[in-house]
Amino acid sequence: MPDTVHISSLVVHVRPERCAAIRAAIGRLEGAEVHAGTEDGKLVVVLETPSEAETLARIAAINDMQGTIAASLIYHEIDGDSEETSHA
Repeated sequence: MPDTVHISSLVVHVRPERCAAIRAAIGRLEGAEVHAGTEDGKLVVVLETPSEAETLARIAAINDMQGTIAASLIYHEIDGDSEETSHA
């Protein structure tokens, strides 16, 4: 299988009182980075994973964090040696 990278962006809505804890927990997930956030509990997260299954696993992990209201996939791109595919 060719080397591919799945790049995804999410909007994650969390309870404001749990925002700092969830930001830290997301930062500990492999391939996840919080790029922006608001005080009312909205976070912009970018994921870089080797497969769609890993992307889905990270989204599930974020959804399972105590205080997460919803993690919504906004953009997904597959970058690699194979034909490039984008989904928005």
